[in-house]
Amino acid sequence: MGRRRKGKGNQSGEPSLKGEASDDPSGKAAEGIVPMRTVSSADVEYVIFRKIDEIRTEQMRSGFSESRTLGSVCPSWLPCPGYRCQPKGLVNTRNTCYLLTCLQTLFCLPPFVSILHHISVAVHSFFAEVGCLRDVWLESQAETVPLLRLLLLHLDERTPYKPTEVRTGEPILPNDFGYLPTGKPLSLDPKFFTVLNFEVGCEQDAADCMSRLITQVHEEMATLLRKFKQPKDEASTEDNGDDDNDGWTTVTSEGKKIKEARHAQVDNGEVTPISLFFGGTLVSRSSYQKNSRLPNKLAIDMKERFFVLPIELQDPQAWIIEFVGCLEDGFQFLSRGEVLSDFKDPVTGLCVIMNRRVFIDRLPPILLVQLKRFLYDSNKGGIQKVLKHIPIHRRLQIVDSIVSKERTFSKAQGAYKLKAVVFHIGYNAERGHYTAATVTQTNEVLYYDDLNVFRLGQEEDVWMDMFASHRPFDTHSARCRPLPRAQSTSVAAGAALNRPPSIGEQPRTPYLLVYVSCFQQQSQRQQQRQ
Repeated sequence: MGRRRKGKGNQSGEPSLKGEASDDPSGKAAEGIVPMRTVSSADVEYVIFRKIDEIRTEQMRSGFSESRTLGSVCPSWLPCPGYRCQPKGLVNTRNTCYLLTCLQTLFCLPPFVSILHHISVAVHSFFAEVGCLRDVWLESQAETVPLLRLLLLHLDERTPYKPTEVRTGEPILPNDFGYLPTGKPLSLDPKFFTVLNFEVGCEQDAADCMSRLITQVHEEMATLLRKFKQPKDEASTEDNGDDDNDGWTTVTSEGKKIKEARHAQVDNGEVTPISLFFGGTLVSRSSYQKNSRLPNKLAIDMKERFFVLPIELQDPQAWIIEFVGCLEDGFQFLSRGEVLSDFKDPVTGLCVIMNRRVFIDRLPPILLVQLKRFLYDSNKGGIQKVLKHIPIHRRLQIVDSIVSKERTFSKAQGAYKLKAVVFHIGYNAERGHYTAATVTQTNEVLYYDDLNVFRLGQEEDVWMDMFASHRPFDTHSARCRPLPRAQSTSVAAGAALNRPPSIGEQPRTPYLLVYVSCFQQQSQRQQQRQ
């Protein structure tokens, strides 16, 4: 049995704390000592539920709009203490760099850290504990939220909770550039791999890892919201739900009426603080002519949420690498029209020609973009890496041509700035290494390579070397160095010398990009001026 919380009267609606026990072996509590209560999983989960519901309510109140393409914006209500965002080196144990870089990336995002911090404060208060929760919050007390518990414990281990430390903003870093001392590096809890269904010791895809992390935290929050939701809230949800949107139409921003797309929901459409920050929506609009003699076409439209948006770097059918030259081209490629000649009419069973096109229906305030560098090549019989050079710039502009017309969209809503990049180092998919770079609010670059963290400054040449080239990073000199000419075009060059190139001689290619919206509501701009 773990440590127990000191007795207090139950709050209204909170699961009751049963099984009071005395720590006195004789069965009699010493005079003046408050008896302890056994803490169940439901007790802790209810505390977390209340905080999640509070955060979500404030997000919906202050930064959400149903009519905008950018549905939610980062609210200023959730202050994040600066010490919680302190950089920390992590130990790479048996090919775990894919998970390390994802955690380093998420913990550089103040909105994400802020959510964890406020939940952590509630749990610390529940256990009457300062510092770290690992010794008091047992695994058996987090049956519904195993990953959220691991993330909260990891947050405490990076920077132990300090109730008196309230200064917000950037963490305080040493003035020197280069290698950044971050104290003793942390080893990840092995339970991370069990909870995320990863096999320990096997290299995994970082984009898949990031998607699993965000999706599972969202689903755990959604489960709590459904578990403790009041009956009146459930009835309201059922009344407002629609079965399949058959017969419903919506008016576009241009005044045209179109059929409303069906929404593919895997979690009853539950909204969580995570989905409000990371969740976007794609709408796929498909149409085909049921009968050649009929003028009208049948439409099959579907909306689907995403947390990580995959962007093709080449046509997987035509194998044309040169088609995508920049990130903006990749977004245009996402929304290109395609013709499906083998679609079967569900009524007649006959093959018909279908026209299909994908649009962005909703943009998230934190946009995660995966550059699809790993594709299966039937000619070579395996997964090949696309080494196409895609320069990464400070700003990204989403254009209106790839956005659905169902909601209002402006240029300001499509403006993003780069916050972090996960790199894949290597020539192929079988062997490689993941590192990450993050951008601070002062535009300084922090580079993470397992237990090493480097502060690289904000100069333009630093930016160009880090994000606009594939040059490997030398951890000894804390500088990017040119790719060896012999290996820059082919892996076979190193094999010919019977000496495979080391990781430090292989290209460092951007793979997973993190952008943060620049859009601000009028109320936020007024608060900043005051």
